[in-house]
Parts: sequence; structure tokens; C-alpha cells
Amino acid sequence: AMGSTTIPLIVGPLVSGVAHDANTMLLGRLITGIGVGASSGLVPLYLSEIAPPRVRGFLGSIRRMAYVAGCLASFVLSFDGPDSWRLLFFFSMI
Repeated sequence: AMGSTTIPLIVGPLVSGVAHDANTMLLGRLITGIGVGASSGLVPLYLSEIAPPRVRGFLGSIRRMAYVAGCLASFVLSFDGPDSWRLLFFFSMI
């Protein structure tokens, strides 16, 4: 299940990054949203199942901090120029 969530998280940003109209952008965002929704439910479940009890809270916190750091990085990188938003979609596929 975890591996299948990576497909929309790769395809969605790719579609959004090459979009030249609003409908294509919305399609890419929809595909990405499906992947984000699935992974936001699966990752905490996976961490709670596989992590030893003494580090479960720590791993959950690190996951959340990584999300916030990614949001901050995207805000900083988006101020580089008028078309820099396209690069952000391609970076998100990594």
C-alpha cells in the first residue's frame, strides 16, 4: 500500500509542472491530492506499527517537522522568479 501512494505523488507534480492551462493544473493537483491523502493516513499507521514504543512519538514529531520544513522551503524557493513555481513541482517528485 505504501508503494502505491508514490505513483500519484510522482505523476501529479509532473502533470502540474508541465501544465499550460488551468484544467491540466487542476488535474495534476487532484492526482497529487489523492497521493497526499493516502500517504497522510498510511504513514502514521506504518510508523505506529513498526516503531518501538519508546520512539513512536519522536518519529511522529519528526514526520511533522519534515512536513513543515518542506512547506518553508517551498515558500522560500518560490520567490526566485515568475516561473520558479514549475521547479517546485519537479522538486516535489524527489
